[in-house]
Amino acid sequence: MAPDERFKKYQEAGADFLEVARARAEEFLRELAKVSDTTQKQAQDAIDDLMEGSRKGSEHLLASVRREVAGQLSLLGIGSIEDLEAMVRRVTGRAAPAKKAAPAKKATAKKAAGGA
Repeated sequence: MAPDERFKKYQEAGADFLEVARARAEEFLRELAKVSDTTQKQAQDAIDDLMEGSRKGSEHLLASVRREVAGQLSLLGIGSIEDLEAMVRRVTGRAAPAKKAAPAKKATAKKAAGGA
């Protein structure tokens, strides 16, 4: 069989496949159009419930991982941010600097360095 003939057979097979897929998609869309609003609402509610359950499961897993990491860090003698802030308060008698203040100081320091 010549390469052109093989290519033509592949092309015909591909066209047949696409035609079957198109026919199935049309049938699916016709069936979907028949679905009543009530059924669509039930399906949407089921999806919403599934998504909510997934979100809660993810939150639970994340909390478990955080607890485990905190426990492992504690075993290593590494404190949390809250522990560090408490130590700063004990040593200095005041709260630790705000995290947002650091970038503002850097910008001021860069401005002063550029102006000097």
